[in-house]
Amino acid sequence: MTYHLPKSLSVEDKEAIIINFLDLPNVNINYLPIIQNARNREDFKLSDRTRLKAYRLYRTELEKLFNTNRIESGILVSFPENVREIKDGKIKDDFTIEYAYSLDFIKANNNPHALFENFTYLFEYLDLQKRIRLVNKKNSMEVIERFIGLHSINEYIQSIGFNLSEKTSQVQLEGYIQVLENMGVTLESVLHQVYSVVFHEKYGFAVNARLYMPTCTSFFEKVRVIAPELESIMKQYKLFVEDRNIDFELLQISSSPTSVKDIPSLNSNKYIYLNNKSLELSNVMQLFFSDQTFLGHVEPYTEKKYPTLPVGGIRKEGKESEING
Repeated sequence: MTYHLPKSLSVEDKEAIIINFLDLPNVNINYLPIIQNARNREDFKLSDRTRLKAYRLYRTELEKLFNTNRIESGILVSFPENVREIKDGKIKDDFTIEYAYSLDFIKANNNPHALFENFTYLFEYLDLQKRIRLVNKKNSMEVIERFIGLHSINEYIQSIGFNLSEKTSQVQLEGYIQVLENMGVTLESVLHQVYSVVFHEKYGFAVNARLYMPTCTSFFEKVRVIAPELESIMKQYKLFVEDRNIDFELLQISSSPTSVKDIPSLNSNKYIYLNNKSLELSNVMQLFFSDQTFLGHVEPYTEKKYPTLPVGGIRKEGKESEING
């Protein structure tokens, strides 16, 4: 259902209504994140004070909720020695998720490129095509998560799986930094060497690529220092794609910010988007990849309870037929 505010209301009137809502004794907690993250428009604007009020109220109401309905859980990351598996993960009886990564493997492959590749092969920040995995994906959301809850139009949806992935990546990163420091290596030095040297040697990137990493210790200071460097990296890559060279004098002249979507690619087709308006395509995607597909419940897989179409083929008359494509 869509609600429309009367056009006779001024911007100030609309914010006053929001403030009155926040002052209610039994405020609906589901609307608070929407208020906090609502985008300002010409006909609807919220002040920072109103957003802060919604944020603090949401935090208070969440504390009340979890104090009465508390389930303890946690994420543990360890780097043991003398283990058979390079990486392992399990869920313990107390709802704690434990990950273990072989310290011997890390020490045996201690060149900068191998240490960098651990973010792909050990921690799985990236997939094998170097695409970031730390994003919310529709196929990782439970059915109930897709349809319940209130969300604003421009809100970035965060599923339970996404929040778990975010927390896991933070613990992995902090643990890995400690391991590298015990080896006499800093993560900053690994990133600098990979960007400045390894990318050129292995992938033909610009020989004069530059990356200045922060030498400060606190995460807060590092974020402030590295933010301009991330902007510089995007501009460097843009120049390399356009000219196969990085002209730093030209880069310094450009003062306008750069968006990721505006960065060109060395590939002729940078992105492929599915047409969500295509009913035929949507039906095919539903049949093959949805966790609700009927193809996951065909003979002889009825009792297997596969989440999607069984990988490897459908067995027919004693032989297995490969599914291509």
